[in-house]
Amino acid sequence: MSSNPGAPQPRPSAGMSLQRVLVQPRQIKESVPGITEDRLKQADEVAGTFSFRLPEFYAQQVLNGSDDDPLLDIVLPSAGELLDGEEQWDATPSPYRASQSPFWVQKYEYQGLIRTTTFCSGLCRFCYLKRKNEVVTMMRPEDASVLFDDIETNGGSLREVILSGGDPLCASAATLQIIGARLQRMRAQRGDGTPYTVIHTREPVWNPVRLLQRRDIWQGLDVLQPKAVMINVLHPREVTPEFLEVCARLGEAGAPASRPALLCQHPVFRGVNDSAAVLTELYERLLAASPPILPYYFVHPFYNGTLPQHQLSLEASQSILRELGRGPGWFAPRMVVPTPWGKCVVGPHQDLKRLDDGAYELVTKDGKRVRYDSIPSRMRLLD
Repeated sequence: MSSNPGAPQPRPSAGMSLQRVLVQPRQIKESVPGITEDRLKQADEVAGTFSFRLPEFYAQQVLNGSDDDPLLDIVLPSAGELLDGEEQWDATPSPYRASQSPFWVQKYEYQGLIRTTTFCSGLCRFCYLKRKNEVVTMMRPEDASVLFDDIETNGGSLREVILSGGDPLCASAATLQIIGARLQRMRAQRGDGTPYTVIHTREPVWNPVRLLQRRDIWQGLDVLQPKAVMINVLHPREVTPEFLEVCARLGEAGAPASRPALLCQHPVFRGVNDSAAVLTELYERLLAASPPILPYYFVHPFYNGTLPQHQLSLEASQSILRELGRGPGWFAPRMVVPTPWGKCVVGPHQDLKRLDDGAYELVTKDGKRVRYDSIPSRMRLLD
């Protein structure tokens, strides 16, 4: 018996025609005919504040057509989004920052992130940069050149550059090629193969048909020569045949002698994928791909962005991780807890340290002690 709740009904083949993007919540009724008028009305109202965008591919090939599909919460606006707090993730000052470019984010000495665009083909309702991404910005080739002038001068400790967004596979191919060329130049100057390039994307889930048709993106990836591609996929139904075809192409990106590793990261949400059974099915499908996609990051819900009904306690997330850890080693990803000062890694059997006021003490990857609270305004550094 499948552990995948609400197994999809047989759907028509996607072919190469599903290129339409839904921009009004009511358009989802074509794929979910039983959805209630009350839910559509609420979605319309929220979409006036936070835009709605969903590729038709996802609506037809991933959603199961039922009005109680848990994945509807991932794609359809709801009133809980209006309760989001301030977006702090990009706002924390860092002593390591190698550039003041608005496209550059750096929390760690050895790792920086380029937000190549604020645009994604689809909009996750749990996005922690929802307000920031309301204004579509595209990094231009000249922006990339200015950024890398800074990095070459001030980024001597950088070993990894992450391409993110929005979604970097929605960025300008010309910009990706400039970034790739400048990274190649840095590697040649250093002689040690760094900084590595890592791409973070959800586009193979949202709109794989579009990706398969974009020759310019594949040319850009060949120049970028990524060391790894981190794919955000959170449910077994998101592993479609078209998704697997894109991942096979991603596995061939760059130089033949150095193919990228394909990795999966995903948030965990109450009522959507908060069970070891659902995640095990997801991992089995990813590991059966060619090349295999390895589970890497299991992300505790962000302190802002995640809808209240989907929030989990730290103990609940850790309990799922512990159950996953009973399986094969590659079924046990790292559990990370996002904070404004960086990711905190929590082990499956780690004793969670509670403070006197009920908050937790966590430690980021580079050793900062953080007071972690379910109320974002109460979080702070302890050092």
